Amino acid sequence: NEDVEAEAKLYIDGKLQGKIPGKQRFDWKADDVVIMLGINYVGGLDELTIFDRPLSAEEIATLCR
Repeated sequence: NEDVEAEAKLYIDGKLQGKIPGKQRFDWKADDVVIMLGINYVGGLDELTIFDRPLSAEEIATLCR
């Protein structure tokens, strides 16, 4: 486990819906991995993609075209 300064962002249909700044915990052990997604979000999701690096807002917009 490692706590690192980071900022988790949630984009829906290419639009930023929210972010959580501060320490985020990362772990590569599959049994310990948890994804915190859309706290207080009400709605449906039919696709989810997680990347191994931060994407720019422009890259996200391109992916959603």
